[in-house]
Amino acid sequence: MPNVRFHSNHFSNLSTDKYFPYPAKSIVPEWFSGANRYFREVEGLDKKFVHERGLTFKGCPALLDIFLNGYILVTPCDIHVYDENGTKKIFVENQFHSFCRKREEAEGFPSPAGHSEENFVWYPNWAVELPQGYSAIHMSPINRFDLPFTTVAGIIDNDTLHTTGQITFFIAKDFTGVIPAGTPYVQIIPFKREVWTHDTINHTSQEIYDREENVRKTFSVPEGGVYKKRFWSRKDYS
Repeated sequence: MPNVRFHSNHFSNLSTDKYFPYPAKSIVPEWFSGANRYFREVEGLDKKFVHERGLTFKGCPALLDIFLNGYILVTPCDIHVYDENGTKKIFVENQFHSFCRKREEAEGFPSPAGHSEENFVWYPNWAVELPQGYSAIHMSPINRFDLPFTTVAGIIDNDTLHTTGQITFFIAKDFTGVIPAGTPYVQIIPFKREVWTHDTINHTSQEIYDREENVRKTFSVPEGGVYKKRFWSRKDYS
């Protein structure tokens, strides 16, 4: 099976293993893990719920999968965020000055909606090494809308490049305070490079109707969970 290696890229990694990379499945956000699986539950029935309107987002395997895919890098230090005359600034202790900092704005590169225009960069504390033929998506932790920043996504051929560069991130306009050590800041999803082609199949009206009817008959069951029981495959990142 493919193996990913994480090379230490910061002196702080020598002093503690607290901020080592994690499989993404180890850091599922509380708003998801703590949510109810069904819209309505009857108390006292343990895991055999009686419900009226089916599964909530907690019962969606597609949403769960995205939280479990790949690996997470977490901040090795507290990051203090403040506004100074309308400009977003950050402060970290001296030994972490190379981990994140502000840099000149990249002209023409848009900031995400609701974020300040100031450009900041991560210089990750871990670098990735992948087997031959594999690359990795480096991106903001997926669906982590609770984070006060967004990391810009990119693809790196980590089978040939085993170091890391600077990764841009933007901070939310309305956020000031502390981003605590241990906060997920990059999600890394390895994938095998392959050549793809595509086809377009334009179905007739009857074919579209028949396909939709088949979907309805397959998935419209009171207890839900058809996709997970019949179509879903487990993904494993350890």
